[in-house]
Amino acid sequence: MAWLWVVALHALNANRQRPAVSATVASVFLFSHVLYWGFLSFLAGWVTFIVWFLLHDRMPAGRLTWRRAILFFAAGALLYLTHVLWFLFGVGWLVIDGLRRRLGIRELLRRALCLVPIGALAAVWFPSIVNRGFTSNTSWPHPFISRFSPTSFTNAALGGIRGPLEPVMLLGVLLWLGVGIWQRRSEGRAAWDGRLLLLAALSLTAWAILPNKAANTLYFAERWLPGALAVLSLAAPAPRCGPGLRLVPALVLACFVAATTLLWHTAEQTSLTGMDEVIAALPKRPRVLGLSFMQNRVFKADPYLQTFAWAQVARGGELNFSFADFAVALVVYREPRRHDWTLGLEWNPMWVRSADLRFFDAVIVSGDERVHAWAQQALGLEPVTTGGIWRLYRPAPGRRQPWAQPPNG
Repeated sequence: MAWLWVVALHALNANRQRPAVSATVASVFLFSHVLYWGFLSFLAGWVTFIVWFLLHDRMPAGRLTWRRAILFFAAGALLYLTHVLWFLFGVGWLVIDGLRRRLGIRELLRRALCLVPIGALAAVWFPSIVNRGFTSNTSWPHPFISRFSPTSFTNAALGGIRGPLEPVMLLGVLLWLGVGIWQRRSEGRAAWDGRLLLLAALSLTAWAILPNKAANTLYFAERWLPGALAVLSLAAPAPRCGPGLRLVPALVLACFVAATTLLWHTAEQTSLTGMDEVIAALPKRPRVLGLSFMQNRVFKADPYLQTFAWAQVARGGELNFSFADFAVALVVYREPRRHDWTLGLEWNPMWVRSADLRFFDAVIVSGDERVHAWAQQALGLEPVTTGGIWRLYRPAPGRRQPWAQPPNG
């Protein structure tokens, strides 16, 4: 998916006949919280939107044949299937860009009519997932102006790695854009790509005004900023420089990728110790409770939040938390599960109670020696594996009981 994102970015750059170095600079924004959190459907939606953008751009006005209508419908359906937010954004782009290009109300209506079946499906689908519990309180930044602070802006633009690497990289991109704008200010609008600038402005607006969380969707606003800055990098005029200087962005990007790769590789080698032993010691189809107490000092997000899910991948069974509980997942439970244990333990493992253990026959705990000592003393867990950050425990005899509801898939 990451490669598709980069390919789509370069295809858009080539289609708009922008300098190749602009696509190199824009590629920095692949390495954002959207990728690190695993929002792969949103990344796929961005790729699909580029196809939508090019299709809308190339389709001549007043000549919407059946073949083109079917193609337009298929592109809209693909947007919807990848991510409903991109479908809504695509509809908005259809209207705003159509008005800008003066396609006319009739032409816009023709194109919009191609999307009516998809919109009707969305109107039926959304209430059904709300009924399945896919809802949450809407969350806004407090105070709202904090969204525009340098720290919040950097976290939304990249937001993967702690330390100076990302702020320095973002500052370098902004300086590159600033130099290009200053050098070519006399060219006025001719130096810019107006349509890409409009697209970047719409994405920036989404980041600026949307809530942080809505409809059980994290980073509801922040997820729009990396794409907005990538498109802005294509829309803005590139600095005037010789062939040698034009290699600088590629070299800097290569160093950034190498540093990021090294950090992730090191984390994988040092932060997953004991997990192989845990997986090997698990019985078949276990009922697993995951408690991750790891203190992450390298990454801004928590990359170990779902690590215990490897137990289900390798051995089957059930977990205390599963994306199959959410109606928007590719695989869901036929009937909603009853959660008789404490909810939110994947985010807040310190909330665990001894009473929660009776619903599970295996507990995976990550943390330092103090955490593992506490797990045995306070929770009465019996160690199955004894080495590494990740360790397997079983509840003490007499604390387990059958599921309140039989597993169903």
